[in-house]
Amino acid sequence: MMFVSNTRILQKEGKSSKNWRQVTLLTNNDETKFEVREYYGQKKTSYMREVLRMSYDVVGVAILNFNNIISSRVIDGYEQVESLCKEAANVPFVVFKPPAFKHSNKTTYAEQFQSTEKPAAIEVPVGDRLYIRFGCESLGSVKAVTSSNQPVELSLPVSEMILEKVKIGQIENGVIECYVYGSDVVITDISSINGIEIKLPYSQRLQRAKEIFGFKSDFNYPKIMTTLDELKNSKANYFLVKQNTHTTMADGCFTIPNFYTVACVVLNVHRTRKNIYTVYFWGEDNYIKIGTFRYSQQIREGSRVHIGFNQLENGMPARIWLSPFQPYNFDDTSEEGIEIEQMQNYKDTWVGL
Repeated sequence: MMFVSNTRILQKEGKSSKNWRQVTLLTNNDETKFEVREYYGQKKTSYMREVLRMSYDVVGVAILNFNNIISSRVIDGYEQVESLCKEAANVPFVVFKPPAFKHSNKTTYAEQFQSTEKPAAIEVPVGDRLYIRFGCESLGSVKAVTSSNQPVELSLPVSEMILEKVKIGQIENGVIECYVYGSDVVITDISSINGIEIKLPYSQRLQRAKEIFGFKSDFNYPKIMTTLDELKNSKANYFLVKQNTHTTMADGCFTIPNFYTVACVVLNVHRTRKNIYTVYFWGEDNYIKIGTFRYSQQIREGSRVHIGFNQLENGMPARIWLSPFQPYNFDDTSEEGIEIEQMQNYKDTWVGL
């Protein structure tokens, strides 16, 4: 993995718009491999794309070529722009790992919440939990990873929404926690800005995110709940609880479910609709369709799974999703326990407060 060691931003006034360039020197963790990359774009820094990449084994040669490219661009009429970028400013992008949210059933969820010092709970939004890293190699770069630290491609509208907030000398890079569903983005936390970790209680980190990305913008933000009654009156699928006594994203996080869960079987894996699955109960002599859910990873057809729901329509689970509690792995094709008779006592399957 490479991280930014040094970078320079340059601009030149064109006939109809500004021309932007960024030259970046990168190195690996043990400083045995080096790269010089150049990015170019017009009008906005968010339009910059990589146009040159050169690899080196010797740091002196890499630095020489880094400086030569900058000098060449200055000769071409470019001027360096004062920015917040500096040596090793992006190290947090390398060392950052998505936090693991804990879940425990050793005590009741109500006891866990009430025993937490200064709890700050939010309804977990619909969508995939992602960690978006913007301004990594250049002002126009955006990368995202899942909660399991797997890279994922963002849609163009989401990338553009993020990059619109990049301003030279103000906000040049950062790491945010969010839930993405289509083009809807709910920002739930912020880890670092301009290479500096945000060390504030959770409510203040969320407030900082609102100040950066806008109170009235395309981004949404969760409401923080601090009492057990607020959670009990919520119709959320589950909650994420953070602590206002902890000062970083990775500290003191746990989840509380808020749904019923039953077993069923996946019989339709949609080929034309990616990550959409249809599940069924077994009736007296045939399968009975329940509905569809979306899941970002592959599930084999015929797999026995648990779905979550907290609404019924005509006695059947409605608006279902894949439960986070899966007693079987996705390769289990047994049909034991998937009978529709589960719904006669579905209230016994409740997990939550």
